Amino acid sequence: MWLITLALPLLLPELQHEAAPDRYLKPGQSVQGHLKDGAKEIQTPTLADGLSSTPVVGLEYLLSVDEAGSYFIEMRSFDFDTYLILRQEDGKLLAEDDDGWIGTHSRLQVELEAKVEYRLYACALHGRRGSFEIKLQSGKAPDQTDEEWLASSIRDAIQKVEYLEGKEELDLSLLISASDFLSGLYEDAGMLREAKESYEKTLAWLKEAYGSEHVDIATVLIKYGDLLESLGEYQMAEEKYLRALEIRKKLLEPDSTDMGRIYYKLGSHYCRTERYREAKEPLSRSLEINEKKLGPEAHETIASLNSLAMLHYGLAEFDQALASYQKILEVTKKVYGPEHGVTMTILNNLAITHRDMGRSDLARPLLEEVLQARKQALGEMHPEVASALSNLAGVISRLGQYPEARDMFERSLEIREELLGPDHPVTAISMEALALTLENEGLYERARELIERAHAIREKNFGADSLLTMTSLNNLAMLLMKQGMTREALPMLERVVEVRMKELGDRHPQVATGLNNLAECLQDEAMYELAEVKFRQALDIRRGVLGNDHPKVADTIHGLGIVFWKQWQNDKALELIQEALEIRTRVLGTTHPDTIRSLSAIAVLYHESDRSEEAVELLKQVLKDRENLFSEDDPDTLRFVDNLGGLYYNMGRYEEAYPYRVRVLKGTLAKLDHELPTMSEAGRIRLLEVNANPYRLMKTLQYMDPAPLESGYELYLQWKGKATRLQAAGLKISRNEELDDVKLKRDQIRFLAKQLSDQLRQPVDSRPEGFEEQVGHLRQERLRLEREVNRALGLDELLRTPSLKELQACIPEDAVLLDFFTNYWVFAWVITSSEPPKLINLGKRTELLELSFASSNSIGTRGGGALIPREAASETGLFKRIWQPLANETEGASTVIVSPDGFIGEIPFGVLQDLDGNYLLERFRFIYVSDATRLLSADPMDSDREGAILAVGDVDYFDREADGVRNPLSNSVRAKVGDTWSSLAATAAELDQIQSLHGDRLQWNLPLTVLRGKKASEERVRTEVSGKRYVHFATHGYFEPEHLPSFSADLSGSNPDEEFSLFEQEYAVGLLPGLLSGLVFAGVNLEPDPDRDDGYLSAEEIQHLDLSLCDLAVLSACETGLGSERAGEGMMSLRRAFEVAGAKTVVSSLWKVDDQATAMLMNWFYENYWILGMAKNEALHQAKLRLLRENRARYGGDGRPATWGAFVLSGDWN
Repeated sequence: MWLITLALPLLLPELQHEAAPDRYLKPGQSVQGHLKDGAKEIQTPTLADGLSSTPVVGLEYLLSVDEAGSYFIEMRSFDFDTYLILRQEDGKLLAEDDDGWIGTHSRLQVELEAKVEYRLYACALHGRRGSFEIKLQSGKAPDQTDEEWLASSIRDAIQKVEYLEGKEELDLSLLISASDFLSGLYEDAGMLREAKESYEKTLAWLKEAYGSEHVDIATVLIKYGDLLESLGEYQMAEEKYLRALEIRKKLLEPDSTDMGRIYYKLGSHYCRTERYREAKEPLSRSLEINEKKLGPEAHETIASLNSLAMLHYGLAEFDQALASYQKILEVTKKVYGPEHGVTMTILNNLAITHRDMGRSDLARPLLEEVLQARKQALGEMHPEVASALSNLAGVISRLGQYPEARDMFERSLEIREELLGPDHPVTAISMEALALTLENEGLYERARELIERAHAIREKNFGADSLLTMTSLNNLAMLLMKQGMTREALPMLERVVEVRMKELGDRHPQVATGLNNLAECLQDEAMYELAEVKFRQALDIRRGVLGNDHPKVADTIHGLGIVFWKQWQNDKALELIQEALEIRTRVLGTTHPDTIRSLSAIAVLYHESDRSEEAVELLKQVLKDRENLFSEDDPDTLRFVDNLGGLYYNMGRYEEAYPYRVRVLKGTLAKLDHELPTMSEAGRIRLLEVNANPYRLMKTLQYMDPAPLESGYELYLQWKGKATRLQAAGLKISRNEELDDVKLKRDQIRFLAKQLSDQLRQPVDSRPEGFEEQVGHLRQERLRLEREVNRALGLDELLRTPSLKELQACIPEDAVLLDFFTNYWVFAWVITSSEPPKLINLGKRTELLELSFASSNSIGTRGGGALIPREAASETGLFKRIWQPLANETEGASTVIVSPDGFIGEIPFGVLQDLDGNYLLERFRFIYVSDATRLLSADPMDSDREGAILAVGDVDYFDREADGVRNPLSNSVRAKVGDTWSSLAATAAELDQIQSLHGDRLQWNLPLTVLRGKKASEERVRTEVSGKRYVHFATHGYFEPEHLPSFSADLSGSNPDEEFSLFEQEYAVGLLPGLLSGLVFAGVNLEPDPDRDDGYLSAEEIQHLDLSLCDLAVLSACETGLGSERAGEGMMSLRRAFEVAGAKTVVSSLWKVDDQATAMLMNWFYENYWILGMAKNEALHQAKLRLLRENRARYGGDGRPATWGAFVLSGDWN
């Protein structure tokens, strides 16, 4: 679309003021006149042939020129259709013109002789009268490009409508004609919104002139309906077509050509919206009328035949569709020629039918011919060129040539976005097509963003239950499955099948596709019996509709084979997959990706049937074929590499397996490095956990001798903590970012995070209708904004990880790093400052996890149970199973740096007791880091400890200051979580001790801000925390099921009083586990206030606070170190949230701690750090030892580890 900025070469002065005509016309002179009844009747042979519906009248002018040459004469009028006639003095006709200028204005270009008198007649057609203007000018009339002519025509048409509207007596028939003409011009210029408004005016004047039922109203309604379809407003378009049909049925003969046209319009509309059953009757009626009235070769007849062929295609009647297209193609070549646009449309439809019959090799050359013809006829930037690109790209993608297809899809989307706009339904088609190719290349996050956009566009334009909306919902579900999110995908696919069966019947290929996809999802959820049922239903439909030799039939047979394989029925599985392979080889060829997948599956089955050597050779050939088609880090290629590595591993050939394991992890990480910077945090975590897990690499390494542990650990280091590092870096950059757009989006993300947190705490009985949909929308919008911000910040520069030598240089000589990894087995990397790395297998995760919980309960951790003197350090205890295998590696060290993974993050190593009853705390200082790369960011110890402090505690959970800061992020949802929060009396002592230290002993100039009682509100914390060097929170923390029971119960259908698994909660919050934990502040027990924060500050919200200047954050609340497990990211906890927000060091707790003991421990910690100048970790270590000694003295030797063992230090220990 372009703006109309060109002025007309001639503007008509105010025609409503009639001027006396000057009958002598001279060059450069403009003359105004007025035609009235009784003017002279004018005749020419052209006029006599019926050009005008009534006698033509005109005024005569005389003209002569002093110099011979070229001249042009122009006549314009807004009152009538002009006509110019030039004669010699003897009456001989020299020239005449009707609409040679713009609109209904006339122009003559003539050669005039000097000093000769000519007679010019300014005439009005069709019996109309009124004002006009004529002008004689020398030279050639200026040439105009098509764009200039259209711009001038629109400007003129606008002036004409305004002129006619301004007349005292409206001439409705002329006004209707002018407005209708303007509407068409707007459409030609792509000004569709303006055209819509113009059609509305035309219809209003038509109704004023003729009433509600007139043939002209029906004609304009049809044109208006066509426009609305162009705008994607399909429901409104259908209303216009149906109204036009209703009018024409009343006023016209049933078999008139105008009836044929409206039947065609309505039937084609139904086809475009995939309502094929409704389309059949109007299209059949249209064809019947057109063949009878216009003949078999008429354009209208060809169009009806094409739409009926589309109907057959839509109903999966492919043989009938193919025959119809071939018949129409013969006619169009004869009538229009082989390269005409109509012929190309039919050729395109024929190719698409071949494609969906599994004949992509036949479809491709036809579509290449279509694309070339479209470009030559229409240029590069045209909607038809975009369609041709998209169709060809689809076939190329089916042939497995994804990069080439992607380039074409991107070009198609670019054209449609520019010409139609980003939210047009046709633009959504390009979005989704590109997304599917990106998905095939493993670029899942970008694909998901496009599919979600396309789904939203379709839902808005067609409704939530339309077939077109189901297509995007199906594609979104399949992508979620590839990302390992089968639980979210399952209800989507069930909905797709339900709607398709309702709209298309139970024997349609789209129903089969839905059933097939649903079966794959059920299979991934290990629901094998139900998956088999759905696969067999899909297979029955596909065989019946598509025949036995079709790629989609092979897809279903292959899927059915996988179901049997997963149930260890290998003979059945092999038989079915071999059948699928035979079809794919015949139809797709030996190198097609689907053929290669079948070969790979057969190789795995060979191995499991003791045919390992055959399996190896087959997989090598598969990999070679695949590598000839795709890049080395293509996701499917890497899966085959992984299969071959797994085969060697299972055969005990570890040295041969290792290079394949390395290639898989390296290739996956390299691929993800392109994706991760632009993804949301949740997307990163999921993708790293599912697609780039180093478990197989480590399993292989443990059996190799010698093992290449140096390179193995460096590769592992690239993986671990990657999502956390990117999130922290992105937030840090964005706080310093000058771009207003980034700041705005960050504010929006904080707002959405708060809304999500509030929504999830809302009681069941107060939730509005559509609660789950609202939560889902908030989550998706938050993830979308986060992806946009990350893309804008250029996080791809932050992906580098250090080498092993760089890391070792940061480890003190008296320290050892224990870097844990949990999966089926638990591994520990042992890294020192100088020795080569070691890898130790500690045993099965399930067994160690059970011991971890038992150990926690034995010291009064989980849930605040009774204190027990000490863990029984038995032969099967946690000390024996986890620490003893590492004892030799830690010998001689005084500091142990722990980089936990999974449940290891909940183990307080300091409270473990050896066989003599001594605590490890008495031998080692323990430091926790989220991942080992954090060691590189540790600062040297700073002797200047002075800094601004924020201390929050002694919180009044039953009230808050009335004039508190109104929350800019608040919304209408405020609710309490769980039971009433009780006061923590001893936290007052913590704050008193900090105030005493600050005022009496530290005597710092920088301020201490204390928030206690009613002032300790969430709003005040948000306001005060930024810029503080030290922050101390002595308040309740929350984590795990008791705080979010109702939401999980809603989703699972469980009893709200039952306990809920962490998995259920994480599903509820949709991969945003930071919503499951947080801190509690003033007024939390009050009834909800829509204008105030609710008193809960979740980890999700905390990470968006600005703690970039925070050197130390102390969380003396309960369970602030706990969180949900994420492979490679440790615990998704409050501790992690503070680190991501910028805090260099975090002290947090792993269980509910006696508040008096906490107050003492915190006081001693601050004395050690602020007064005595100890390093942070040493300060905490000595405080713990002091409390341990006092406990033993007070309780008869009982060290009471529950009072001191919960607190751990994470991050920079200096």
